[in-house]
Amino acid sequence: WNIAGKFGQAFLVAIVGMLLTLFLQPQLDRAGASMIQQPVIAGSYGLLAFIVLPVAIVIMILTLILIPVALLVGLAAPLAWLFGMVALGQEVGDRFTKAINQTWAPVLSTGFGTFLLMLVVGLVGMIPCVGWLPSFLVTLVAIGGVVMTWFGTRNAPGGMPPQQQVVEVPPTS
Repeated sequence: WNIAGKFGQAFLVAIVGMLLTLFLQPQLDRAGASMIQQPVIAGSYGLLAFIVLPVAIVIMILTLILIPVALLVGLAAPLAWLFGMVALGQEVGDRFTKAINQTWAPVLSTGFGTFLLMLVVGLVGMIPCVGWLPSFLVTLVAIGGVVMTWFGTRNAPGGMPPQQQVVEVPPTS
């Protein structure tokens, strides 16, 4: 039943990923590119978020007036994980389609890549003693990439600027 649960979870996250691709394609591209270009920095941001977020939520709850903000921050953390896993899944799907020399629609590529990523991470996570570590590292990179790009709305700090196309104009004679 655990394996069936992992298949179901991978399928549901892939469906959500396909929906996110329809509406937030540029943001997913930006977050995924930052995770691929700077995986260690993204993982560091994710680790920092794991350490700071609970402390910040507790401090907000203790102030009483920031309890609604603490609830919003607590709701944003799972959404950051979901957004990050979909962005990584989009990269996996794009690389898979390039590897088999195919061109798929972005929605299909993201759905398949997210399903594959979630399935592999989930099944590796079932291995006793070491299974939690790869899953934790992927989660750190996913959350870190999202935090680092503010849910894909900004470029990553220290990242490479987007490549601009140079158009050569033939000389006129």
